[in-house]
Amino acid sequence: MGRLGAYLLIVCGCAALATLTCRAVRQERPAPAKPPEQLRAELSQEHPPQVRAAAAAALAAEPETASRDPDTMTALLAALEDPDPVVRGRAGAAVATILNADFYYRAEDPPERRRAAIEKIRTHWEAWIRITGGGAPAPRP
Repeated sequence: MGRLGAYLLIVCGCAALATLTCRAVRQERPAPAKPPEQLRAELSQEHPPQVRAAAAAALAAEPETASRDPDTMTALLAALEDPDPVVRGRAGAAVATILNADFYYRAEDPPERRRAAIEKIRTHWEAWIRITGGGAPAPRP
């Protein structure tokens, strides 16, 4: 293989690498945001756990908007009792993000502990709505 062959090999290799890199970058772009109504619908039991978990996480993408949306919080509070621990965990993380607080909800905890944490979250959420009317970001408990 002469100089020309080596040159062509390098050029072709660089072109192939550039093509693969462009494809990888295109695949890493986040998908367009779904409307909250669609995400809340995806939290229902008729969808597979992966879809429900992704919907719970996506609802926390804009915490200030979600904190003022009672339908979103109601759906996430219900998801805290999902049979799948991954869905419960994502919903717990979403609630903590939206309310800007850790209520020590752990998806792997026994049901009694989870229920106690959910009640604490619900009480905090209801008090916050009553006091502020839902017009400001949630305070720390």
